[in-house]
Amino acid sequence: MDEAVPYEEIALALANHIHDNWYCEEPLSAGQPPVKMLDCASESALQRAAIILAGLKLMEPIGESGSRYVFSCPAEEFEAVIARNKDQGCDYDSLVVAVIQLCEHAAFKKELLDCLVRLELCTYSSSHFDPGRMPPPGVPPEVLNMVRQLPRFEIVWAEKKKYYDDLAQDWASARQ
Repeated sequence: MDEAVPYEEIALALANHIHDNWYCEEPLSAGQPPVKMLDCASESALQRAAIILAGLKLMEPIGESGSRYVFSCPAEEFEAVIARNKDQGCDYDSLVVAVIQLCEHAAFKKELLDCLVRLELCTYSSSHFDPGRMPPPGVPPEVLNMVRQLPRFEIVWAEKKKYYDDLAQDWASARQ
């Protein structure tokens, strides 16, 4: 498809999204101090993003599982590293598929959705928690207040997203 949004801009939005929302301290194993990392063991959308960012030399795998990654540079250097390594990175369509999958399966995605809107792949609206809905019993007030402040996104996908859905299917089949 066409590059209505520059590759570097989408890659930077993806890197910032992972860094700001999914990169956190976790222990590598019992008894060891926590390490700041992306653990994508149970989420294929995160795994795809990590592989793409590793191809751009922004992340590298750690441990033996292949599902944990660390950033190889600080966030302030993401843009320069992407520009330097763009030719070794994935193709444009694979990058777009990674963003789509994160938007379909993850929260905190406004910056990613904005890229997809500019690509004319979707529109969206945001709202906040419906105060008329009753929370599950036992939710602490501080958690409930935090949830009420998070935006909720309603995404309407454009017809041309099917092209990327087909690419995602092909990628999933190739990995098996």
